[in-house]
Amino acid sequence: MEGEFNNLNYNNTNITFSVATNNIATSDEVSADPIYVRQLGTNYSRGKKVGKVVVLTGMALTITAVAISGGSLIRNIYVPSPPTVSNPVFSVNEGKLSYSFTIENKLGYVTTYFIDINGTNVVKEDCREAREYVGEYSPIEADSKCKFYVTFTNSFDYIKTVYSTEFIA
Repeated sequence: MEGEFNNLNYNNTNITFSVATNNIATSDEVSADPIYVRQLGTNYSRGKKVGKVVVLTGMALTITAVAISGGSLIRNIYVPSPPTVSNPVFSVNEGKLSYSFTIENKLGYVTTYFIDINGTNVVKEDCREAREYVGEYSPIEADSKCKFYVTFTNSFDYIKTVYSTEFIA
């Protein structure tokens, strides 16, 4: 059997072994605070805490991203054919706001129109019925900031502004 690579002729008796190994010299656990209440920890324990925080933060960000992107998909699935506003006309003459617009609401969502003047809501009316709406509001002072907007809801968990405009009276 010449030429074999297995050569088992070893002499292990000349290897020395010491039972007095000093692992404490390389550990930072000896520098940990002797009073446990202070909980300063060691490099090892701090690293474990940081790793846990990084993993939890990553998971939270991932869940948030999925919820946001998934929420937009769900919103579009459960709110088909939202109402639309067409032919909006606004005019201010002698301190009176006149307005008209048409609502198209195929599925009968709860729809409301609002008029805010200088940040205060002055008109809030239901407009879920598909038809033309005509109205007036007075008095309006000169140079007042007016905002007209229409919102709708699916009466469950979704509210959206479908039309908004601002003008100075």
